[in-house]
Amino acid sequence: VALSWLMVDAYEPTWESLDTRPTPSWFFEEKFYIFIHWGIFSVPAYAPVGKAAEWYKQYLMAGDPDVVAFHEKNYHNKSYAEFAEMFHAELWNATEWLTLFNRSGAKGIMFTTKHCDGYTHWKSPTKWNYNSVDNGPHRDVVAELTAAVRQTDMKLGFYYCDCEWGNPILPWPQTGNPYKNHPPVASLEEYANTVWYPDMVHLADTYQPDFFFPDFGAACGFNSTTLRSRELLAYLYTNSSIKDRVVMGDRLGSDAICNHSDYFTCHDRYQPQKLQNHLWMDAMTIATSWGLNRLEGPDNYQTSQQLINILIDNVAYGGVLTLNVGPGADGTIPPLQEQRLLDMGKWLSVNGEAIYKTKPWRVQHENVTQGINVYYTTKGDTVYAILTGMPALLSGNGCSHLTIKLTSPNATSSTTATLLGSSVSLTTTVKDSNLEISFPSTFNTIIDMPCQYAWAFKLNHVN
Repeated sequence: VALSWLMVDAYEPTWESLDTRPTPSWFFEEKFYIFIHWGIFSVPAYAPVGKAAEWYKQYLMAGDPDVVAFHEKNYHNKSYAEFAEMFHAELWNATEWLTLFNRSGAKGIMFTTKHCDGYTHWKSPTKWNYNSVDNGPHRDVVAELTAAVRQTDMKLGFYYCDCEWGNPILPWPQTGNPYKNHPPVASLEEYANTVWYPDMVHLADTYQPDFFFPDFGAACGFNSTTLRSRELLAYLYTNSSIKDRVVMGDRLGSDAICNHSDYFTCHDRYQPQKLQNHLWMDAMTIATSWGLNRLEGPDNYQTSQQLINILIDNVAYGGVLTLNVGPGADGTIPPLQEQRLLDMGKWLSVNGEAIYKTKPWRVQHENVTQGINVYYTTKGDTVYAILTGMPALLSGNGCSHLTIKLTSPNATSSTTATLLGSSVSLTTTVKDSNLEISFPSTFNTIIDMPCQYAWAFKLNHVN
């Protein structure tokens, strides 16, 4: 109802008009999404550790010695495009993916419909024989995934790379550094007119996603005029079937990134750790690579605790987290990645109340005794204090009179505190302007804690 007062009948293809459109609230409320990098780059699934395996084609084009040597040894004279014939997705089941993602606590997915190698996961009208329907698994992956998502309450997002390596229309990169050697303006405009704009409209009209993440536009030389991104937004917001719910990212050209559109990403792994004046998203990976890199092992993966702490940090500062997984070419998600998602789901099943549909509080972060981080969120009249650690206990058996002191809440004698996921009775007192939360001496922090990694306290009657 509130949004209906703000909507206009038509948006013009100018930032002055487009920036007046309110971002649908669901995107901010859901907080946590799964990013999926999957494509024919998942066949070699190779890059030196620290590099991105989904850039395999670009490494070949640039003559990266490690990748070239690996390719010649294992694939001989095959071209990169021939990986499409080897991309079978024989074990892929969209419903199984959604079951896992739902157990992770994520509220939506963002799928790579096309990465910068140009291969599409649907029968794009611009990609004859270089798509998942004509070549590879011979399946409309986007259609199957869309159908599976629509059987759940999850949201559907599409990633789409704004340019392509080696496309004859848009030869990006020509040589050397792909971020500096931009194609000529005429090539950019031809590519936008014949590939980018038709593909984006086709995805929107055919599959009706809830959000988009365009990428690399600025990197390969586009601005919002040459990419026609303002025209696309005007269409999506005014005339498309998803106009009332669609959300769009900011990587729509050099003048748009971190300046315009519904949510800002600014750069990968964007974690500003302070309040922003615009909705933002942190797109990050569990390991280093986005696409599966078979050289990455446990030491290259973020721990479950690190990932949960990042989610808490992002939400406290008003952002959302989109966490990437890289399935294998057969469609299965590696066990280490699956385990991380399940750990996040276990934590969110206890503490989701302090995450979903919350807003940043007037104080976002403080340090308490022994340097433990406390993050705050709020929902209605309730404040949540989320501790990413607990003070060390004096006794070795886990039982002690544990007291936590919080300096930020303006507590009164009416203030109450509960530990999410636990029925333990807590005592609150105000001492030296601090809120002290005390556990009973019978509480055992080894066996009585409701979850691992971080703990959320629900505070009521805080001024």
